[in-house]
Amino acid sequence: MHNVVEKEKDTFSREVVGLLYRLKGDLEACDEVCLAHCGVTASQGYTLLALPSSGSLSMNELSESMNLAGSTMTRMLDNLVKKGLAFREHDEADRRIVRVGLTIEGQKLQKAFSGDKQAIGKAVLSNIQPGDQRTVLGAMKKLSEAIRAVVAQCQTSCFDK
Repeated sequence: MHNVVEKEKDTFSREVVGLLYRLKGDLEACDEVCLAHCGVTASQGYTLLALPSSGSLSMNELSESMNLAGSTMTRMLDNLVKKGLAFREHDEADRRIVRVGLTIEGQKLQKAFSGDKQAIGKAVLSNIQPGDQRTVLGAMKKLSEAIRAVVAQCQTSCFDK
């Protein structure tokens, strides 16, 4: 009996992890479709979304918010600057700090991309019965919380071996 329960847990675990990766790929495909007509890659689109719609932030803040190395972030921003979607400037109070933000064209693209993502989300939900939508959302929240808890646990103990 114990072996049957363990096999069921293993099967369930494989199915959940497989679906999570499939969902991640599906979401990335949606983003690529939304951005393809603008000549922007998905990574560049995520950077556009990470930048404030007005004002600026430091390169360090942007790198931290996207969990990317500074050199990677610099290359990503270089491409957005070349496309006229972002700007880079030295901080007035401390010239060592580089601040980045969106140009007017970048703001327009950010707004369009956000709108496209919202429209896709609504279209996806239209394929789920209204009575099931709350159930799906609740299950996704529980799954997200469980994943975060395991990641936090691994960060403190899994790597101490």
